[in-house]
Amino acid sequence: MPHATIGIDAGREALREELGWEYLAQQNSLYHPDKNALFTFRHHNPFVSPVEVVAWDDVNKAFRDWTPDARYLTYVDGVAALYSKRVFRYGMYGFYARLPDPTDVEFNFLHLGAETTGAAHGGICTFFFDVYGGAIRTRLFNYSINWAGIRAPDVSALLPFAPNDGLHRYLVKVNRASVEYWAEGQLVGIVQFSPNSDTYDVRTTAPYYLGQVRGHTPYYMPALIEYSCSAADYIGHRSNIQLTNIYVTDGDPAPPRTLHPYTNGSAWEGTTIDSGTLTSDRIPVAGYDKKTILFLANQAGTLYIDVDYGDNSDDEFDSVPVSADTLESYLTRHDILWLRLRFTPSSYPCTITRARVLMS
Repeated sequence: MPHATIGIDAGREALREELGWEYLAQQNSLYHPDKNALFTFRHHNPFVSPVEVVAWDDVNKAFRDWTPDARYLTYVDGVAALYSKRVFRYGMYGFYARLPDPTDVEFNFLHLGAETTGAAHGGICTFFFDVYGGAIRTRLFNYSINWAGIRAPDVSALLPFAPNDGLHRYLVKVNRASVEYWAEGQLVGIVQFSPNSDTYDVRTTAPYYLGQVRGHTPYYMPALIEYSCSAADYIGHRSNIQLTNIYVTDGDPAPPRTLHPYTNGSAWEGTTIDSGTLTSDRIPVAGYDKKTILFLANQAGTLYIDVDYGDNSDDEFDSVPVSADTLESYLTRHDILWLRLRFTPSSYPCTITRARVLMS
């Protein structure tokens, strides 16, 4: 990327002097020979708008590689994509971001996460923000390799905040068989990938989204910031998008994971069953060798383990007798995509005090 100081008006000059910005100009002669896309950097962390990308190193200095020599930029028809030159294996892609007010007519969309340079053929895993229904909408973009499966659910209602009410943390973690999405330390989605599965939603309600995508996880990708401005003339227009990298690094292909069973948004732990059988939502376990179920209730009964092998249906896999007030531990090393639990007490009411699924 060329480094060049460009002419700016008095207001920009004053701002440059105040913040110590360095100006970089990128002209796309192929698509817009009459327009310049202006990008501004200071060290490695960008503050982004459709016209300007401004960087500072005050928030976090962990991502030392995000320098002018470690990134490359594409700009096509108003869509600017900033990639790291380094690719990350089973990467962890962390950002701080503040989206503009949804009335900002210049803002079009923003991707945060990772994408192979082949994009449509190599896969993408990102938080995707745009304006829909008068508000900032948040979706999880999941494209498998060769686009065998595509899932982009709207998770706006699952975020613990509005994306435009402050600077918030976002994390995309790409694993061997799944991608995790976190916002302000809260899990908002897990999407599993399997080449022999169907593509479907498992859960779209609280506490976090669950989905299945046909195809392979794009586990080897550069970091990506991609954004678009809808202004007819990019010079002199901007949207107030604030963005900084927290970190980007290689990761574990199957990091240890502990999940609660849920039913209709309520965790099993602390739930009282007054009659019948309690059935959980499916629990994502793909890519893990050992799956351990821990269960404790104040009444005896039977714990059923169901499995979904990627066709959006459940089959009974095993059943475990449960003694009252005794912690039961069940381990399976079978290859399973999804687990589902059902518990039928021998007497009522029955309160569950421990229910977890541990994966490693």
